[in-house]
Amino acid sequence: MEHVENFSLALQKRQNNKSFVSEIYTNDLYGLNNVSSNIRQILPQSLEELYFVYNGLNIKEPRSFKLLKPIDLTLLENRYLVFATFKDEIMVCFDLKHRNATNEWDIINYDTKFLITKTWGSFLMNKVWAWIDRGREIWEEEVYD
Repeated sequence: MEHVENFSLALQKRQNNKSFVSEIYTNDLYGLNNVSSNIRQILPQSLEELYFVYNGLNIKEPRSFKLLKPIDLTLLENRYLVFATFKDEIMVCFDLKHRNATNEWDIINYDTKFLITKTWGSFLMNKVWAWIDRGREIWEEEVYD
């Protein structure tokens, strides 16, 4: 629950900024249970914890990020569970074939299969805010000059 609490604190801090525009949806555990049965896998506890607090999230400004509602999660190719988007077009998904040491799925860009991160905590606390706050396109490989 630590990652969710830290994410919530970071979100609250940013909501005080007038240039930050977001919508937060309340939880829907019924929808989350449907996801688990539809993909025929038990959801990682860290994901359940987030959806216990948020039934989705839509950050509009300064940059677009959506955490999809459980009802909107989409299973593609019987392997990739789309759970978020950046810029309303970059689909981010869990790779259901790859679990890490903490029993979480790898998080990838669906279109390119680029590995964004292996941990949910890194995604919530680093990757999301790197995009929203600094405009880093975390869904593709960064090239440094």
